[in-house]
Amino acid sequence: MERLELTKDLFTGIEEIDNQHRELFARGNAVLFPEGGKANAKDVVNTLAFLMLYVDEHFSAEERMMKYYKYDRLDGHRKQHQRLRKDVEDLYRRTKKEGTIKGLTSELYYMFSDWYVYHIKEWDGAYAAFLQKRTKLASVSIPGLEDIDDSEVEVLKFDGEISQAELKARRNRR
Repeated sequence: MERLELTKDLFTGIEEIDNQHRELFARGNAVLFPEGGKANAKDVVNTLAFLMLYVDEHFSAEERMMKYYKYDRLDGHRKQHQRLRKDVEDLYRRTKKEGTIKGLTSELYYMFSDWYVYHIKEWDGAYAAFLQKRTKLASVSIPGLEDIDDSEVEVLKFDGEISQAELKARRNRR
């Protein structure tokens, strides 16, 4: 397995989204390639909890942006997001119930290296091209889509466990 890298072909030109993708890969690397050689169970559960919140917040922001700009592939993109949300939630629930199951690292690596990379390259890339054509800008900054470094974005600073009730409450606040 190789470390996850946000290569040039994965950049969208949408600064906030690229920064969030960078954070996603950094979190993945932290649990897949931890200092000391092996992640402990708590780190794995915390990373999965972070991912659950991350995909929910990040995908919601993308979908709001797509709706605002009347993106014609919003429904298909939203279905991709729903599938990925479900995959992450299922993995989190299984891990909380069964502990760090054998093969979890491989499953996480696949989720990052194949699923996320594919989604960013194919789906986010298509949206970025649409948006750049629509706005006629080479690089787009979207007002209202918080950057990962903004201290007000608590979901991206999350480092702990989360219950289904708490996740539902966060979704309802939007």
